[in-house]
Amino acid sequence: MVYKKNTEQFTFKEIARFVKRQEKFYKDLYKIKDVIKTNKYLKYFDEYIETGKSTFKVGVSLFGEEKEMEYDYLDIFHFVRAYYESKYILTFEESGITHALLEGYYLKILRQVAYAKIGKFESGILSTDLTLMYIATLIFHPNESKIIGNHLIGFLDSHIAGMRRSWKTKLDRLFGFSNICPLASFIARDKGHDTIADKLDEYKTNPLHDYYAYAINNIYSNDKEIVLKLINDMVDFHLRNSKNDLTMPFNHEEWRYFPIEIISLLRLRKEKGLEVSFISNPLIDKFMSLMEINLPIPTSAFISKLRARIYDMEEQK
Repeated sequence: MVYKKNTEQFTFKEIARFVKRQEKFYKDLYKIKDVIKTNKYLKYFDEYIETGKSTFKVGVSLFGEEKEMEYDYLDIFHFVRAYYESKYILTFEESGITHALLEGYYLKILRQVAYAKIGKFESGILSTDLTLMYIATLIFHPNESKIIGNHLIGFLDSHIAGMRRSWKTKLDRLFGFSNICPLASFIARDKGHDTIADKLDEYKTNPLHDYYAYAINNIYSNDKEIVLKLINDMVDFHLRNSKNDLTMPFNHEEWRYFPIEIISLLRLRKEKGLEVSFISNPLIDKFMSLMEINLPIPTSAFISKLRARIYDMEEQK
């Protein structure tokens, strides 16, 4: 992507090209992951869901040598995640079924619930990932919002506090959370999660980006031009911060594809009885059907069984 000067916003044509790239990424990813449809990891994952078996001995090839490795259910969950996430996203792309999209992201959330249940954090997880997941639970999966919110706070307390001591002012430029946390705090407060919102406010190390401040202050405006401006501004911020760069909030592909931070604000507006039908932008147009979806979100038998298994698991690690 060509990054423009701060004074120039992306045109709708440029945004549409960005959207096409994200769609292609998941189509290509699914083709790669499609080869594991009969893979042993999917079999083990099904076994975990059906029986609760939590450890698996798996034969793997390492440097041309066959070895037996022992993996737990969280390892297996990790191995199959890209297959399932790309599968659900492509189902949404091809059919427009919004439940498929939400189910794919719910799978991500449940993986973090599994870690929260044992008091650990997934290797490689970023504060922005957990913050965006927390936003998703507040809007679409409220039954998981408390556990994910507390998991996020635990992560910030254990990781960011130490980083703050080590890097001091440099922290202001790291990991992108300074602009996402205030948005999560705003949504959490709107949903009555004041305790978590207060904790998130402690991590506002940077002045809030002008686009986000404008959005938070005006999302409930009756002036359509103001609302259109804030949406276009947030889209511009989304594209500028969608890059393989740990300092950017949309470092991972799944958050580049699904602009949950924008959709969440529009859902809040819709829930207040305010109009959203006049809003259009290439980044969010295909997600606008989420404005009409009712809660609770229905889930497939597969996801329902997985959720029940995760909540039934005792501490094993």
